[in-house]
Amino acid sequence: MTQATGLTDRIPPLAQPDRSAPAPVRTRRRAPVIAAGVVLVVVGTLTSVVLLTSAGNSVTVFITGSEVLRGEPIDSSMLREMQIGRDQSLDVFTIDDASRVVGRYASVDLPAGSLLTTANTAEEVGVPTGQSLVGVPLGPGQMPASRIVAGDHVRLVATQLLDASGRPTSDANALPVEAIVAAVAADDTGTLTIVDVLVPTTAAASLASRAAAGTLALVLDPVG
Repeated sequence: MTQATGLTDRIPPLAQPDRSAPAPVRTRRRAPVIAAGVVLVVVGTLTSVVLLTSAGNSVTVFITGSEVLRGEPIDSSMLREMQIGRDQSLDVFTIDDASRVVGRYASVDLPAGSLLTTANTAEEVGVPTGQSLVGVPLGPGQMPASRIVAGDHVRLVATQLLDASGRPTSDANALPVEAIVAAVAADDTGTLTIVDVLVPTTAAASLASRAAAGTLALVLDPVG
């Protein structure tokens, strides 16, 4: 007898899904990227240290934001801030001196960017007590080729020593004389430079006499 074949016997068994875990993906660390990150961290740290150290060695001071002419009062709109090293031997006005510098007067012409100090500003208008203003005409060879500006510290030396009457003398005790430049301008002919200087009153008359005779030369000195 032949056995009947059922419907289920003709249907192939369903394939069972593969439930095995996927193979782990192996990751590879990128050594150059990690090294670059470490370098950036180190550089950033060193930069912060340098900036903090620099900040500790500097001080914020006042400079002029525009030209201030001799005799002009200084107000807050003229002030700008700048950082300089603490070791500079200048009697400057710092950020803490705002109330002291406002209301003072420029004792010399101050170009834009000039440091404000007790030497180039004054509490009163006019020539400071104990000093006199002398105009000195100078030609080529009597002053440096470098630009002379208000506030410069200079020395006036004799090219030929003269006595009060204009006669030659061997007395060199009165010269050189230290001075501060108050203003600089060219004469009408354009051949001479007139340098106004603040000098001790005791030396003013002698210097004026020599200046009129054209027997003075100017030496530019460093500040401090």
